[in-house]
Amino acid sequence: MNSIRVAVLGLGAWGECHVQALQSLPQATIAAVYDAAPQRTAQIAARYDVPAIENLGSLWARDDVDLVIVATPETHHFEAVTRALETGKHVLVEKPVSASPDQARAMQSAANAANRFLVPGHILRFDPRYASIKTHIEQGRIGRVLSVFSKRARPQEQLAVHGRAHTAFVLMAHDIDLALWWIGERVTRVRSHALCVSEAQRVTAGEAPDVLWASLEFANGPLAILQSSWLLPAAAHIEMADSAEIIGERGMLHAQTNDGGFSWWSDEAQSAGRHSPDLGIHHQFAGRATGALSTQLAYLCDCIAGEKTPAHVSFADAVHGVEIADAIVQSARQGREISLEN
Repeated sequence: MNSIRVAVLGLGAWGECHVQALQSLPQATIAAVYDAAPQRTAQIAARYDVPAIENLGSLWARDDVDLVIVATPETHHFEAVTRALETGKHVLVEKPVSASPDQARAMQSAANAANRFLVPGHILRFDPRYASIKTHIEQGRIGRVLSVFSKRARPQEQLAVHGRAHTAFVLMAHDIDLALWWIGERVTRVRSHALCVSEAQRVTAGEAPDVLWASLEFANGPLAILQSSWLLPAAAHIEMADSAEIIGERGMLHAQTNDGGFSWWSDEAQSAGRHSPDLGIHHQFAGRATGALSTQLAYLCDCIAGEKTPAHVSFADAVHGVEIADAIVQSARQGREISLEN
């Protein structure tokens, strides 16, 4: 199988994880890396011995790139995604794909016009904990899904990085997509509530509430309750405290990340306490990357090589997810229910 040639745009911490994961895949070759900060581009190119580009114009002109990964801030997604598609490249765009429903819909139209794959970075569909829930639902193990309750928490210090966008688009986006995936229906009504309490949040002028609750009503009856917060205590030394409960007509399903199966205890002055890192999303072991990110990228490369539509993920779901997130923002601000019914 010919190697899929990949360009990575946006070289923050998560963009660098993409570089690490791609270098562990035999079916992928990194053709270019780029960041808006030239020093960061040079740093990553040297660290991983991969080609760097100085401007995006040179990338659009190339015909030796099969896939572009857009891991830039969401405000820069639209131009990069549409230009990549227009110049004949497949695209994986990180979440949130956009904070604008109109832009998300335009991205999908651009992909259809270009006849290229456009995949949202909804990585939890490749996490065995959440994918197993989908498998059990498809096998009819719990009957029709009636209710989803998802909870997601991150350390408060992360708000300084991710507070540029509303919590609905950044943190809750994962649970919106999972609810859509598991229930398999469209959302008709949204009601949400937000709390802004921390000093870090006040700096962002209320755009990223510390605590966010959303109630989603789906067509044909199912319900989802989603909770996201940026108030996980740093002293807990837990990278992510997430859980999900799915209630069906004949049973229930559960997933949680609070204890990833590994922990280390330390009395070192700088990192005292019990640490519980998550090893399921991205982890390096024996010189190779493992986890849901590697699985996602391997899957997409295999789809491109085999000219097979990547049906495990859905950009149509991503578009609807942006519509839902936008409704969550509006509901919290206006203090009322928002209808998504046409």
